[in-house]
Amino acid sequence: MPPTRPLPTRPPTSQPRSKSPAHLPLHRRLLFPTFPPNKPLPRIVLGSDPELDVLNERIYHLLALLLRAYVLSWYPTFSKDRTLLPILTSTVILPVLSPILNDISPVRLIDLVLLDFPTLLTLHITTYHAALNAIPIPGTAASKSRQERITAAYHARLPLLCVEEGSSELSSLYLTCLADALLKLYLPPTEYAVETERIMLRELLGRVVLGGIGRKISQGWFWFSLLLKLFDAQPTTAPSAIKNKNINILQVTLGFLMALWTGLMGFWKAGVTLTEIISVLPQAPDNHHRILEPWLDLLRAILDIDGTRSGRRFWRKRLSFGALEMILNPFHPLFDRLLPHMVQSRLLTTETALKITRLLEDILFPVDGYPGPTPPDPTPEEIKETRGQLEQRIKDRLPHSLQAVFFPIPSDLSAVVDPLANTGCNAHLVGMMLEAAVGAVVPDLLASEEVEAEQVDDSAVEGDAMDNRDSKEDL
Repeated sequence: MPPTRPLPTRPPTSQPRSKSPAHLPLHRRLLFPTFPPNKPLPRIVLGSDPELDVLNERIYHLLALLLRAYVLSWYPTFSKDRTLLPILTSTVILPVLSPILNDISPVRLIDLVLLDFPTLLTLHITTYHAALNAIPIPGTAASKSRQERITAAYHARLPLLCVEEGSSELSSLYLTCLADALLKLYLPPTEYAVETERIMLRELLGRVVLGGIGRKISQGWFWFSLLLKLFDAQPTTAPSAIKNKNINILQVTLGFLMALWTGLMGFWKAGVTLTEIISVLPQAPDNHHRILEPWLDLLRAILDIDGTRSGRRFWRKRLSFGALEMILNPFHPLFDRLLPHMVQSRLLTTETALKITRLLEDILFPVDGYPGPTPPDPTPEEIKETRGQLEQRIKDRLPHSLQAVFFPIPSDLSAVVDPLANTGCNAHLVGMMLEAAVGAVVPDLLASEEVEAEQVDDSAVEGDAMDNRDSKEDL
């Protein structure tokens, strides 16, 4: 039998509570029922920033929602003991979660944002276009069989362990294995050997948290809605008033001078701000050489500069993009120093962590802190309407001169969002991003270079054997 831990009884409190338990926060009532209300809880994220206290409170609240929804929903039918959640929190969750969050390297996160994510998005777009071109029989975009054929062609070109063949979701087996590897890495052997708690946390983290998030963000309508919100959040230029035909030359001259003065002042303020930023920038690390290139490659794939999507090459588009690359080429050393500094100072902040925590709560617990029933997927008509609104936002925000250069055919603008429409292909993208994020946050789970070299050699041997077998069959 696997080892079990005797359940401790609640020690008597020497001091009466100053508040009723019903008025305490949920995480104190469930995870720390014996703690006095005025005693601070163990900190998950360490540091001296006052905002970290709020972040720790939000993380504890999210943990309490998870355990209430997926442990307390069935455990009281087997036992009336109330010490399970405090035991899980103190002996399993905190020893795993706290080292992960405190050992995150900002350098690895910067590489993840600036190098890994744009590279994976570029790979996703090019693979999707290759899979789309491999479909011999054209069909409607809403055809289920066509979407399945695109997913199969995508998986054949980019097979992943985290996505099973023929499936449009992340593999539950892969996610539970990932959760088990995290528990084995951070828990002491005596705690990891307690099978009941380990399996409970493994299934909760793998199937509920990672699986639930992965299923939602793999949907095409999720990306359409997200991009539509981003476009709507940006300020738009108010339409100009109808011009008065009786405007004289003096008004035209004054308007031109005011516009010129405003432009010069804006240029001067931007130059002063950029100079101040450059003066305090650290030196670029050795691996941050031409760090802007992955984003230029992503832009090249989105705009279809090489004609991978349409099969047509427009020289005006290629020359314009080449001119952009030539203009940016002398500024690569500046971007190598500026972009990592901007990501670290503007993105890797406590405020961003709070937004991510609230977003996880909204995704996992949309009904007043409870998971609630799975909401029905939008109908094809609703998805089509959301996509049409997104395409119209892109068209409205893009200047007509750029549309004439990079989207000479009207259908090209609609095809920009095509790589996000297929759920199965999006699952591959989410799986790649998950693996990159885990590798950046927990580098100890990455395979060593020797293991990767052996896998490459084995794959080469298998490929040669398959080629020889195919050649013999042809003969």
